[in-house]
Amino acid sequence: IKTYDGTTTATLAANNYALSGAITGDTVSTNAPTAGVYDNRNAGTGKIVTVTGLTPNGTDAGNYSVSSTVSGAIGRIDTRAITASLIGTVSRVANGSTAAVIAPENFSLSGFVAGEGARVNQTVAEYATALAGTNLTVTAVLALPNFDANAGTVLSNYSLPVGPVSGPIGVLTTQSTAAQVTAIVATVTVV
Repeated sequence: IKTYDGTTTATLAANNYALSGAITGDTVSTNAPTAGVYDNRNAGTGKIVTVTGLTPNGTDAGNYSVSSTVSGAIGRIDTRAITASLIGTVSRVANGSTAAVIAPENFSLSGFVAGEGARVNQTVAEYATALAGTNLTVTAVLALPNFDANAGTVLSNYSLPVGPVSGPIGVLTTQSTAAQVTAIVATVTVV
């Protein structure tokens, strides 16, 4: 069992090996190599793991032969967790609404294997308040269709951060008002 790391490398232990066919009373085992190879690098269960370099060990090893290469559906690669955060600034003039428009650049995704990644295409978000201010909490809700894989990335190898993601990136500025002063000039005529 391992977490997705972009490789096919498998690590084994002695309990991953079972030797059959030995005569009762004979002392024989295998050398139990610790390195093997998954059938592919993608997350999944029941994956085929192949090990090479097996040899018989023990006082009666000379009486036995083992296949130097064995395979079995014992592998599991778990998905790698990705976290999302909001970065940068989302700014607009306060207008009584809490609606916010965000861009892919406002999302930071971490946890990808080197050379892999994704972009978030969600543009809808919400300010926590409609009142003018800075460092306002902005929240976007992510779903699986909101992630676009970069070239070479298989998103099913990752546990993507679906649900709300929030951060203090909001700015709502006050509306500028132009005060208009009207001068009333009265002409008074004295009779």
